Parts: sequence; C-alpha cells; structure tokens
Amino acid sequence: VLLITGVTGMCVSMATLGLCFWLEDEENTTQSWLAVGSLMLYMVCFSIGIGPVAWIVLNEVVPDRQRGLAGSVAVVINWLCVFVVCQSFSSMQDALETYGVFWFFSGVLALGVAFVVTCVPETKGLSKEAMRKMFIVGRDKAASSLSGLPADDRVSGQQPSTRSSRSCRDRPAERLPL
Repeated sequence: VLLITGVTGMCVSMATLGLCFWLEDEENTTQSWLAVGSLMLYMVCFSIGIGPVAWIVLNEVVPDRQRGLAGSVAVVINWLCVFVVCQSFSSMQDALETYGVFWFFSGVLALGVAFVVTCVPETKGLSKEAMRKMFIVGRDKAASSLSGLPADDRVSGQQPSTRSSRSCRDRPAERLPL
C-alpha cells in the first residue's frame, strides 16, 4: 500500500510541477507555492514509497551470504540511473520544454503505478523465508504453497494476502483508495 501510494503521489506531483511550468510559459503566471508544494509532495512520497523499496526488497529476497554483493550492484545501478536522468534532462528540456519533461516523468511514474498494482505482490504478514520463496521460486508456485507453510513461517499467524496468489497477468487492476 505504501509503494502504491508513494508512486501515485510522485506521479501527481510531477504532473502538477509540469502544470506550473506550463502556466508560466503559456499564461505568464507563476504559481511558486504550487511548485514548492509539488516538490515537497514528491520528496515525501519518494521517502515512503520507492526510495526505501530497493533496500527492503534486497533485505527480504537476497540470502544473507550474497547480500553484500547484491547491495553493491543495487547501489551502482541506482547511481547509474540518477546519472542518466541528470544527463538527459537538458536534452529532454530542449526537445519537450520544461513542462513536457515533467509530464514525461509523470507518464513514466503512471506506468510504474500500473506495474506495482499488477505485478508486485503484497508481503505484509509473511516471514522472510516465505517472501524468498515467493520471489525466487516463482510467485504462482510459492503462493499456492504458502497456505501449507508452518505457522512460524507466517508473521503473527496472518494469512497471506490474496494479492500474492495471482500472477501478474491474471490479476485485474485494483482501485486505489482516495
């Protein structure tokens, strides 16, 4: 839920920031309070959503003996992505205008929301071992075997979410709470 909320908030904030730049270019009005608010919303949503996810998933999925190497690879990929965004921003700004760049980022984040809703399983209430089975063995096989897990594999005896038992292709998009 936090990931969906975070990515959705980031998408909205990028669209709003694009609107601020569009209003400045087309209407000659500056909405600085809206731009600052959009950036603050983006930072909050990043911090509760996609920001910590890589590190949480790394901790839940990768075995302890491989975590150091996997963490190093994750950090390199993270910073390479930051480098690509920073290097391409000026070129994109020349081609799309500033508001177009932020609307493009908003579109990418909208695709991210769709991906999270359809493909990322809910892991609330599952132990680390159950999550590893779900991610590594395969979602469908693991989800069907989760109901047979001993009680100590489930955190506080909770049943696994139905969200994790359906494959990415089989699960319809769920509505987000407003």
